[in-house]
Amino acid sequence: MRIHRSAHFPHTAEQLYALINDIASYPNFLPGCVGAQVLSASEHLMEARLDLSAAGMRHSLVTRNRLTPCRRISMELLTAPPTVRAMTGHWQIEPRGAQGCQLSLEIRLQTAQPLVQRVAQTLAEQASDRVVEAFIGEAARRYGEAKNGTG
Repeated sequence: MRIHRSAHFPHTAEQLYALINDIASYPNFLPGCVGAQVLSASEHLMEARLDLSAAGMRHSLVTRNRLTPCRRISMELLTAPPTVRAMTGHWQIEPRGAQGCQLSLEIRLQTAQPLVQRVAQTLAEQASDRVVEAFIGEAARRYGEAKNGTG
């Protein structure tokens, strides 16, 4: 299954890139994220673990993120709950001049059991909506409404 979400941000590519890569702060604003840790990091590669909790269930995900500074973060799932067979995705930042940036999130998810595919698609779409909304809110809190961060 493929999920795509996109939103306009009145912020710079540098600000959005910094926000997405600030994984340690995810538990402060990302719904369902109860823990986050950067396992390794370099200029172009990061591995991180997210601890997620929803509906009384807790799971950890480990991703390898390939970084193209201020443009793209490609994600590959290394470890996941047993119901997920594979996941890849990316954040794409497209500058729009004085108007800020368009931020897109695309996720491709394959479940381990075909019978749960439809339910998983619905849940993943809802979660993607919440993730994008959380980043919109956090960007506004950190940088204000104006692209230059002055409000």
